[in-house]
Amino acid sequence: MSVRSGISASWYPLSNALKPMVATAVEYSATKGDPQSVIDTIDEFSSNYHRIMIIGDDKGGKIDKVLKEHKPKVMYELGCFVGYSAVRFGALIREWGGKFYSFEVDAQSVEVSRKIVEHAGLSDTVEIIHGGFDSAIKPFLENHPDHAGKVDAIFIDHWKDLYVPDIQLIESLNILHPGSVVLADNVIRPGAPEYIEYMNSQSDKYTSEMLEYKPAGAKEVVDAVLVNILKP
Repeated sequence: MSVRSGISASWYPLSNALKPMVATAVEYSATKGDPQSVIDTIDEFSSNYHRIMIIGDDKGGKIDKVLKEHKPKVMYELGCFVGYSAVRFGALIREWGGKFYSFEVDAQSVEVSRKIVEHAGLSDTVEIIHGGFDSAIKPFLENHPDHAGKVDAIFIDHWKDLYVPDIQLIESLNILHPGSVVLADNVIRPGAPEYIEYMNSQSDKYTSEMLEYKPAGAKEVVDAVLVNILKP
């Protein structure tokens, strides 16, 4: 198995073991139909049992603020892991009638995320699409032609070496519009320097802001979400 973006190969079997455990924790501990209870349960699992790759409350709160400001009606996510962000952001954008679509290549993550989304009562708002974004997006858009120029927000949070190909593909599809928000996670650690460089080179097209944050347990700021907004 290849190792990408500084993630050790030893992490994969552990991750595969933890994902169904998160789903079980949600099933038995979270109130069915209550997204916040699901989020709290996953946060507690990560804090008290084993650290997992979720955005957490500090970073999540900062992204929540961006979404509340822009109120996206159509939002895409690239990489869902166990569905934490899909539940958190899906519950938020449901308040103004939005829809959330998450693309995930790993079959186990898709299965677990769908269970967790269903438990949260968000199946009418959140859709988990099985497939890598590069291969799944064109068939998806054939079934959603109304998304052309209508995607209001995109959250990129998977393999860091795919961030530049991702944004270039997104740009080529003409699904964004002036005011669309693109958020890219973990651009400092493990880091996506090529993506930062690429977006900086597009300063005539995008505004740019770094949302710095402390991962759970950290004593200082060590990572950031890069937020870019497409200019008119």
